[in-house]
Amino acid sequence: MDIALARQFASFVGALLILIAYAGHQLRWIDARSAGYNILNAIGSAILGYIACYPFQIGFVVLEADSD
Repeated sequence: MDIALARQFASFVGALLILIAYAGHQLRWIDARSAGYNILNAIGSAILGYIACYPFQIGFVVLEADSD
């Protein structure tokens, strides 16, 4: 598998995990304080954070750092 394709796939998986947690919360399937919700968000964010920092992509890092 090409490394660029693998990075794209990893980015997709990370975003999908975050969106699953979000949709689950919006549809009241999962509580925002539950372990499952936080684990999905943490893993998805970690994947996207890693993809953003290696190689360093300043625009993405600034966008994510400003989202708090």
